[in-house]
Amino acid sequence: MEREDFYEAVAAEFQLDGALTDQTHLASDLGFDSVGMFDLVLFIEEVAEIGPEDQVGMDYPMLNTLGDAYAYCEALREHSRARSQGARTS
Repeated sequence: MEREDFYEAVAAEFQLDGALTDQTHLASDLGFDSVGMFDLVLFIEEVAEIGPEDQVGMDYPMLNTLGDAYAYCEALREHSRARSQGARTS
């Protein structure tokens, strides 16, 4: 998923207005509290299209900015791709 598409999806999911950038701070700019951060992580996992088996051993990151959230999404997608490719070659 392209970065801009990810930001648009986040804006739509959380009903956010205004420009979103890598530097948009999740807590101070968007008002995310601990529940909002948990919801964001669940949303990222959905966007990354990972299953429960892909979550094993994955640490929840310290997400501070929207750029961090995008990087986490991409890391999950890569982890999932690597896992599925490894399963096919075994």
